[in-house]
Amino acid sequence: MSKYLKPPNDLLTQEILLDSLQRYVLIKLAPVIRQYNSTPLKQSVDDDGKKIIQKILDNSDHQLRMYGPAEELAENLKIFRDFPFSHEYFEADRIISSPVVYNNLKGEKFISKLDLIMVLQNMAIEISPGQNREHTLISLIRMLREHIQKYSSLLEFVKFDEKWFEEIEKQMREVDKLCPVYEFDFAQVKRQLASGDFTQIISKVPRFGSKPRTEAKEAEMCGVLKTFNSILGPVCRAEQINNFFTNAILLETLATIIEENSETFFKNSVTAVRVFEDGSQRFVMKAELFNAISNGNKFKDDEIAITTISMKEVEGIYGHRVKHVEFLRTPIIRARHRAVRVRGYVEEEYCSLASDAFFEFFRTLIIGEKIFQICTNLDFLVTDIYGKLEDLFKLDRKTPFFVRDETTETWKMRFDGELEMKLKTKNRAKDIGNAKIDGFTLQNLKNELIHLGLTNAFPEIVNHAEVVYLAVDGIKKGKYLSTSDLFEAVFHSQLICIFNRYPRFKTFLHNQSGCGRVLGYTCDLCQKTSEQKELEALKSEKKLLQKHREARKINSDDGNFSYGNTNNIRKMESSEGRIEIVLHQKNGF
Repeated sequence: MSKYLKPPNDLLTQEILLDSLQRYVLIKLAPVIRQYNSTPLKQSVDDDGKKIIQKILDNSDHQLRMYGPAEELAENLKIFRDFPFSHEYFEADRIISSPVVYNNLKGEKFISKLDLIMVLQNMAIEISPGQNREHTLISLIRMLREHIQKYSSLLEFVKFDEKWFEEIEKQMREVDKLCPVYEFDFAQVKRQLASGDFTQIISKVPRFGSKPRTEAKEAEMCGVLKTFNSILGPVCRAEQINNFFTNAILLETLATIIEENSETFFKNSVTAVRVFEDGSQRFVMKAELFNAISNGNKFKDDEIAITTISMKEVEGIYGHRVKHVEFLRTPIIRARHRAVRVRGYVEEEYCSLASDAFFEFFRTLIIGEKIFQICTNLDFLVTDIYGKLEDLFKLDRKTPFFVRDETTETWKMRFDGELEMKLKTKNRAKDIGNAKIDGFTLQNLKNELIHLGLTNAFPEIVNHAEVVYLAVDGIKKGKYLSTSDLFEAVFHSQLICIFNRYPRFKTFLHNQSGCGRVLGYTCDLCQKTSEQKELEALKSEKKLLQKHREARKINSDDGNFSYGNTNNIRKMESSEGRIEIVLHQKNGF
């Protein structure tokens, strides 16, 4: 079963690869991708597109070095484009994502109806006895398009039943028994094709199941055969006709399976809400939750933010109203340079967490525009950035929220235009250098920060080099630190300087639980929160000790003191002195 939860390698086309690459890189670098000419765009690519990516890198004038070698970039792109409804996001003609089996909070398994179709597609491609895999794939995509369009507009889920899938697989494998292998009069079929007698040919195609074909189904198959004949003409060979028969049987089998399981595909949806998980955080989209519990009264978010509510609050406030809701665990996933997009509750709405949009914005400023290498008036610049970020992010928000892609892209383009006008300069900022074959050292990083002129904006930046270096070294992919690692080190060194100088950015990222993703950065707000929790725990423990002491005194006065509890009480009393000392230290005594 697990093999059907991975998309076939040949689903990826050059068109999808190039589109995902343009969306992954910085906006300023997208023209480097667009200059790559490749035809036909619909042609499938193997090896996750590494060969094509290598050609693009070879002709990029070294502008894409921050993304690493072809293998690393292909790996990150694969992560970036693998999410539910990604075919809609990338405007692809096929589903390109892996089917997802969700766990609810009880560990029960569920799957979306869209992914049911994807599993059927994967089964059909794997099991199909036809010789022309590409033709089979195209035929399947056309046949399933109606169902894909239907479920692309809905977030609907059903229980995942592995036995049900095993039964479907058995039915699929019956196709092999029905498929002819040149068991037909080839000369007669060619005469019928030439005369346009398509109905007679279709009557020879074996049927899956006991029901006769409907007139509508025969007409549909005749239409496909007519198209097939117009493409191949009189030169078609016996194996090509055999492939047509095989695909016709396969597609009819799929249609029959969907029809016979209409309860699963069309009716039996559970009421489900995705629970997004990011580190220790669990939260749901308010719109999705309220749609599930409010009997059709739609929740309206503001124009920019898709707001959330923590799972703890859901259980505390709406516990009695969500007993019928299946909460499906949905992790937030990130590639190295961009977060994987999340489908919003509304159709064709895609978003990312505000913290991810925040990082992507600063990556554009720091690496794309090299703004802190060329700007001479840092305070003026950051004040301007403050205003723009306040409009987009509402920096005082304390709960996680999503930002729509459409909003961020429009905002970035407008901001880039304004920035270009304000930063008119004849000085060209220096490019980040290359790492050596055996990596780069801490001193190399310090020298690079100075060489780039970053000490003009941030005189203290070299002081942060060591912690950043150690953090980057700790997560490197290869044996040695690479050029892409050097880009990350330069990026995060500047981020630390920005947060230390402008606390409001730091507070925003802390409130959005994104501060831990700044490499080498120690968040003092996280430390304060941790110390406060420890203090509250100690106070709670002290109150418990006091209650035990009072209870023991009452029991002793009444002559009912139980000696069976003395060991536990002594243990608690022995820790009391430690608690008192720690409490005094925490309170500054």
